[in-house]
This record gives sequence, C-alpha cells and structure tokens, in this order.
Amino acid sequence: MEIGYSGGISRGGVQNNRYSGQFSDRYSQYSESEYDPSETTHSESDSEYHHSNIPILEYPSFLSQSTDNVSGSSNNGLNSSATSLGNNDNDEDLENVINNYLSFEKDVDVLTERLGKTLSTLETEMIVGVLDSGVGVNEVISQLGDKDGTHLTGVTAWIEYYNKQLQDMKKYIEHIEGKNNKMEIVSRNQKLLYSELNNLIGLMTLSDSTIATLTSPQFNNTVGLKMAIEAAEDLKRALTTKLKSGMDNMMAVKDQRKVFETYKVSFARKVGTLVESIFKTTDKEITKHVSTSHSPSEDGFPDYKGYYGVLREFKPLVNWLKEMDHEKLIPLIAHYIKAFRPIYKRDIKEFFSDIQNSLEKESKDQNDFFSSSSKKSIENSNNTTTSTPSKNASKKRKIDRLFKFALSCLDPYIMVKQKFIMDFFLYQDPPRLVGQRNNHSSISGGSGGGGNKDSKDRKDKKSSSKKDKKDKKDKKKKDSELSPSSSPTIVGDNEKLIDSNSPNSLNSANTTNSATTTTTTISSPEDSSVSSPVKESPDAPLDLILSEMFDSVIPELRDMVEKADQVNPFYLLTMLLQTEVYIDLHSRKNPDHSSYFVKILAEVQKTMKTLFNKFLDVQVEAIKSTQTSLKRCGVLNHFKNFHNFVLELQKYKSESDTGSSTLLIESSYKKIILELFNWLDGLVEKLPEGKKYKFISKLENHYFFFLKLDDLIQNNYINCLSQHKETSQTIYKENLEIYVNFLIDLKFKSLIEYYTKMDELLLTLPPSDIQFQQSHSKQQFKKIVEKFKTENIEKGLLKALLNVQKNIAKDSHLVLVIWNRLEDVFIEKYEHFQDITSDCYNQTMPVSSDQIKGIFATVYKKNPNKH
Repeated sequence: MEIGYSGGISRGGVQNNRYSGQFSDRYSQYSESEYDPSETTHSESDSEYHHSNIPILEYPSFLSQSTDNVSGSSNNGLNSSATSLGNNDNDEDLENVINNYLSFEKDVDVLTERLGKTLSTLETEMIVGVLDSGVGVNEVISQLGDKDGTHLTGVTAWIEYYNKQLQDMKKYIEHIEGKNNKMEIVSRNQKLLYSELNNLIGLMTLSDSTIATLTSPQFNNTVGLKMAIEAAEDLKRALTTKLKSGMDNMMAVKDQRKVFETYKVSFARKVGTLVESIFKTTDKEITKHVSTSHSPSEDGFPDYKGYYGVLREFKPLVNWLKEMDHEKLIPLIAHYIKAFRPIYKRDIKEFFSDIQNSLEKESKDQNDFFSSSSKKSIENSNNTTTSTPSKNASKKRKIDRLFKFALSCLDPYIMVKQKFIMDFFLYQDPPRLVGQRNNHSSISGGSGGGGNKDSKDRKDKKSSSKKDKKDKKDKKKKDSELSPSSSPTIVGDNEKLIDSNSPNSLNSANTTNSATTTTTTISSPEDSSVSSPVKESPDAPLDLILSEMFDSVIPELRDMVEKADQVNPFYLLTMLLQTEVYIDLHSRKNPDHSSYFVKILAEVQKTMKTLFNKFLDVQVEAIKSTQTSLKRCGVLNHFKNFHNFVLELQKYKSESDTGSSTLLIESSYKKIILELFNWLDGLVEKLPEGKKYKFISKLENHYFFFLKLDDLIQNNYINCLSQHKETSQTIYKENLEIYVNFLIDLKFKSLIEYYTKMDELLLTLPPSDIQFQQSHSKQQFKKIVEKFKTENIEKGLLKALLNVQKNIAKDSHLVLVIWNRLEDVFIEKYEHFQDITSDCYNQTMPVSSDQIKGIFATVYKKNPNKH
C-alpha cells in the first residue's frame, strides 16, 4: 500500500510514482504555450505533453515506501526524510515554474486568466481525489494508530511545506494582478486620451465642402441655402464648443480657431448682405404674400403669414448671425423696421378710420350727479339718445363697444408680429434682466390716491385744469406735426439722438453701448424728455422694434377714450375694465406674455383715469360750490344723490377686488364722501353759535347717510363703505344727544339745573346736609316739584315733540328715533332725581317714573307726526 500525492491510498503499490505524475500533471499547465482560453479542463495527454518542461518537486521518501517499510521505519528514518525535505530548494523550483510560464505568455490579461483556470482545475482535482480516497484515508489512520505515531509528524511537516508553497504562489499571483491593474488603468487613460484627441481633431477640422460653402455660399436656391445653414452650424460648433481644461491653450487649437474666425467674419458679412437685401424689398413684393381674404377694415387687419413664411427660411442664418456677430445684426433691425413700419402704420390708420364710420352717434351726457342745475338721473340720461335708425344700424356700435372691438383686433395683430420678431431675432419677453420689473408692473394709475387728497390738492388741480387743456392741445398739435417716418430714439450717456432708420447710426449706437457698458432707455417722440436710465437688457431691441411698428396705436386708442369721455364719463370705467382683461392675459408667464401690449394698455389706462378724475373733480366742485340754507333743510340733495352715484358705478366694477377699475371706483367713493362731509361741516360753521340747526342738519343728514350706506353694504356687498358708515353713525349719535338735551331744556331746564347743582354738592357734602343749604332747602325743593306736576310734564314733553316734528321731515323715521331717545334720557335722569331726593330730603317726587313713561306714550299717540 502506498500513499499518493492527491491524498488517496493505492492498495496495489506505488504504481509508477503516482505522486510525481500527479504533481507534474497539475503544474505542467504553467508552461503551456498554446493555451486556448475557451478550455475549462485539461486532459491527461495535454498535461503529459508539457510536463517535461517543468521541474518535478521531490516528495518525502517515506511516502514511497511499502506498508512494511512504513511500519518498520524508525524515528531516525523519519528525521532523515524531514531533513531531506528541508534541504530541497523548492523556492527555486516554484520560481522556475513561474518564470517558465511567463516566458510563454507576455499579455497580463491572458496570464491572469490562465493562472485562475489552472488553480481552479487543481483545486477541483484535489477535492475529487480526497473524496475518492476517503476509505483509504480512514484505513491508513487506523493503521497509523496501531503503528508508531511518529510517522504522522513527517506527513504534517510535508503538508505545512506544501501550504507554504501555495501561499508563496498566491502572493506572487497577487503581485502579478496588481501590475495588471496598473497596466489596465494606463491603457484606459490612453484610450480616453486617444478618443479626446480624435474628437478635438474632428472639431478643429472642417470638410472641404463646408469651407467651400462658407467662402462662396449659394443662397439663391433651396439646396445652397440648406448647405449654408449646415456649414454655419459646423463653424459655430467649432468656435463655441467648450473644450476640456488645457485644450484651449494648445497652440494648434489657437491657430486653427484663428482661421475659423476669418471664415466667420467673411460668412457673417455675406449673411448680413443677404438679409439686408431681403428687407430692402418693395411694398408690392410684401403685399404679394398678404392674404387676400382680409383687408384693413372693420373685419380686422391683413394677414402677413405668407411673407413671414418666406422670411422664416432665413431664420437659422439670422439666429447664427446674432449669436456669432451681433454687431452686424443691429443695422439689419433698422432695415426691418424701415421695410415694415410704413405698412403697419397704413394698416392701423385704415383700421381705425373704418371703425370710426361705424360709431353710433350719442348725445352728450355729463352725468352731473351733484350739480344743482342738473337733477337728471343716469337712467333718464341713457334714454335721451334718440336717433333715426339708418340702413346700417345693425353695424353701428356705441363708443365703448367699438373700443372693445378694437382691442380684440389689435391683440392678435400685435401678438403675431411680436412672436415672429422674438423667433426671428431670438428675443425673449419678459426681458432677460435680473431684478427688472415688467413695464406694466411699475405703471400706476392716476387715481389710486385721488380720494385721499385734501381740499388744497383739489384747488391746485382745479387751477391747473386750464393749463392741462392747453398742454393737451399743444400735444395734439405736436403729434400732427410729426412726420410719419419719425421714430423712437435711443438716449444714452452721450446725449445724442440717433435715427433708428439709419443703419449706420443704429450700429454706432450699439457699438458705443457695448463698449462702455452705459445704460440706455427707449423713449417715444411724444415724451422724449421723460427718460430715466435703466439697466440694459439683451432683449431691449424687442420693445424698440414694436414701438416703431405700432407707435400710432396709442394715439388712436386715446382718441377713442376722449370721445367716450365727451359722451358719457362712465364709458371710461367700461373701457378700463376691458383693458384689465387684456393686461391680465398678457401679464402671465406663458406664450401670450407681452410686455409691450401691456405697456400700450397701461398708457391708455392713464388717460382713462386722468379723464375720470377730472369728471370726479367736476362733481367735487359742484358740491363745494353749492350754497344752501340749513334751516329745516331736511336731507340735502347731495347726500341723496350719492346712493344713485354708487349704484351706477357698481355696474362697472370688475370681479377682482384689486383691479384698476375697482380701485378707481372705491377711491371715487372715498373722494365724494369726504367732500360731502367737509361741505356739510363748512355750511354748519357759517351758522351763528348756538343755532339749533347746527346739530339738527348734521343729525338728519348723517342719519340718512348711515342708513343708505348700511343698505349698500348689506344688499350690494360694498364693504369699502363700512368705515364711512361707522363715521356717519358716530356723527349722527353725537348730534342726537345734543338735540335730546336741547329738547329737555325747552321746558325742564330749571329742574335739570336744580339737580345738577345738587350732584355737585353731594361731591363734598353728605346727603343729610343738603337740606341745610340755602339753594337746596326744603322750601326750595317744594317750589321746584310744584312746577313739574303731571300736567306740566305733559306740556313740556308735548312742546319737545312739536319741536321735533317741526324741524325733522314728517316722513322720516328719525322722528321716532329722537322721541325714543328723549324718553330714555329723560326717564334715566328722572329716576336719578328720585334717588337723590329720597336720600337728601327723605321724600318722593310727585310724579313717578312709570307715570312719565305713560305720559310719553300718550303725548306721541295724540300727536303723530304733526307740525
């Protein structure tokens, strides 16, 4: 029986040195030069083919002995075997195996893979051998147990040696794998560098056809135009693509981009010449592309979509020119304005001229609610328009409806142009400037604080009204003298006016601004003196172009607003409400956003608010100029008319609580109310001191005003009137107390004075000492109470009631309010008199408080609302 290297036991003998054969079979694969990576197992013939090239490690001599020799060996023999193991230079053998293996393989990847497969094969064979020879192992162990145990020491030593060799091999393989990883990183970096260099070469190289197109573009046909657009994009990519760090500084890159810059300058010049020739087209050539189904009439504006389609073919070149050479785009904008401006001005003029023919004639209605010379209501004034129906009556419109129609036509007309310009010239709206507010957001109406102005402000406004009219006439005259070709100007720090129709001027203006970082502002010819510097925006030319194209829109709309004011000032509120709808639509951050259209409407709103404030000033002046007597005046007409004024204005209020029309209407309420209060106070102050009509007039008018405001709040939900309602309530209650005390003093003054003096004495004296005072002795007390017995009290209350009925309108509920308040105050005082009478005189009043309540009821019942 012999023990093999694989761990199995051969019962028939050593069988031709099995240990040596198996070891050589396992390690012969390290020297294979013709290795197939697809092989997963190795046959015995393959192993024998290469094992002769690998040195065979010696194994312990005691493993090759027979069973008898093993059992008969001595300790010296075992030590001799161990010594022979130690003397073998197995490190050199393993090194020779590895070197021999490496001599056949130079590729680290293949080497690593083959080593892995070889180790996997060896491990598999070892496990199989151990499992197959399990029975033999058990038998050897049982024999070794019977024999001398010292033989196990040699086996253990050899196993330790074998494990040490495997660990050394493992470390060497790991060393090889580390080198392989480093080589892999270097290889990957080289591949990336190679790829980047290839990309750079591709980016820095233009094809011959591209260069030919850039130098000699053919724009006159579809194919040539397409090739020019593609060549422009290739050049743009070569010049603008951001390279990785360090590549921009490469001399080859710099030199090549200098060459590309020459191509860019040359091609940009050719593109500019092309676009300029397109814009320098005649009026007839543009109108060829106009839709024949529309004409500038009451049906709307002409459609230029056909011509826009022609221009859009060149849009990529214009966009390229703006991004690559913006200075050459500035004169092109001037040519665009010069080509289209006359056409748009003609369209707008014809449109407004035609819709004016459909204006329905209306009689003038000033709606002077607070004018003493005109007491007609708005309802009656609306019915004063009686005109003979014409053949075209169905097409006639009132001025407010005509204004609404004009806005509905202008909106799509301007928006189509704006969207084309934004797309064609690459502009954005709102402008790309951090912190800049939209034009419409900084425009405030002229009426926001109208109601808060004092009388001095109103006088100043009145004194300047004539000057405003004169300025308005001068402004109209100035507008008429302006040439149709006049244009907005760009005002810079150099204080020079630049004609936007001149390409050279516009180009020089842009060059100056871009070189000096100065701020510019765009102002219209109507108000060129009012210009405040703002931060320059790359999208500022959009507003310039639109202002040039549609500069006649604002004067036309203002003219309609002025006509509406002449017919009925309340039309201004209708128009204001209509403009709010479009301002809200174009203020949102969506494709319909238009700062320019909002700016147009905001300018028109200023005119509306100014005219309506003038209308309010007329009402205020009518109130202030009214002089009337307060003697038994009742409720003054101005206080009565305010209710109708509010109901009429509510018809024009927008649903939004923050809309311009709503704010204007609410400020109008406040303005009129404050003027009514001031006017009544002024009339009262003119009366001599002590006149009863001072408090009677304020009581009657403010009580009526309080009821009307409460009705408007409850039924019409006009919450802005709440504060004024509370003010009127406070004023009428204060004057009610004054009037009640006045009525009591008519017949009960001596009684009131007697007990008022008694109250003063009680502040310093005890009640028991009052009767010893000369002015309040028992005799004086008897005289006073004798005067105010039942019949005298009834006469005094009757006189008070007659006074109320004489000074207060008989149909007013205020009479009963005063009478009830008089009863409460008188009985409260009388009960107090009873209490201190009992304390001071130990007596009672001749008439009880319950009797007095009955007297109040009897007196009013006998004299209901009689003068």
